[in-house]
Amino acid sequence: MSIILFIFILSFLVYIHEFGHFYAARRQGVAVEEFGFGFPPRIFGKKVGPTTYSINWIPFGGFVRLKGEDGTHEGDTDSFIHKSIPRRALILAAGVLMNFFLAMLLFGIGFATGTPSALHEDMPASARVRDVQVRIAEIPKDSPANAYDLKTGDSILDINDTPIAVVQDLTTFTAAHPNADVVLTIKRNGTVMDVPARVSVNNNEAQIGIALVETGIVSYPLLTAFGLGVQQTLQYSWVI
Repeated sequence: MSIILFIFILSFLVYIHEFGHFYAARRQGVAVEEFGFGFPPRIFGKKVGPTTYSINWIPFGGFVRLKGEDGTHEGDTDSFIHKSIPRRALILAAGVLMNFFLAMLLFGIGFATGTPSALHEDMPASARVRDVQVRIAEIPKDSPANAYDLKTGDSILDINDTPIAVVQDLTTFTAAHPNADVVLTIKRNGTVMDVPARVSVNNNEAQIGIALVETGIVSYPLLTAFGLGVQQTLQYSWVI
C-alpha cells in the first residue's frame, strides 16, 4: 500500500507540474505534441488536435513534449524555439509555479478543514479548536520521568482519576501533592494505559519532570485558511 500511495502521490505531483508547462505553452501559442502519463513504452495514446495524450508503462511521473523544444521548427510560429526568451522562460517556469500553487491550495484546505496543532496565545482570533489534549512535549534527559513508562507524544487523560483538560490542571494537582505517588492515565497510539509515577520536588516546585503542550484540531474560516496556506508555503520554501 505504501508503494502504491508513493506512486500515486508522485504521479499526481508530476501531473500538476507538467500541466503547468502544458497550459503555459498553449497560452503562448506553442503546439504541444504529446502529454504523457508515465514514461514510455506507450500503452495507449489518443490524438486530440495537435496533442497526443498517452498512458505509458513506467508510472514514475510524466512529460510534456513541445514542438520545437529540441531547436527544430524554428521557422514555425507555433514552435517553442520561435518564441521570445521571456515567453520561453514563462513556459519553463510554469511547472514549478504550479507546484507552488498546489502547495498553497493543499495547505489552505488543511487549515480550513482542521489540522493537529500546538495551541498558543498568538493564534489568530478566528481559530476554531476542537479535541483539545494535553500531550507530553519533552522528557528532559536528567528528568526522573525517564524511569516511568512515558513517551513524547503521549496524551495525559487524568492523574489519580482527576481529569486533565488543560496543562494548568496537571500543574495545580502536582502543586497540591508534593512527593506523592500517582497514577497517570495516558493514551498512546489509540491505547489507554495507566502509568505509575511520582511527584518530585525540584527548586521548591512539585513536578513529574515532563514538559507539556496543549494540542487540538485547529481550523479557520476559508479566507483566513488560504491566506495561511500562502504563508505556510513561503515559510517551508524558505526553510528548504
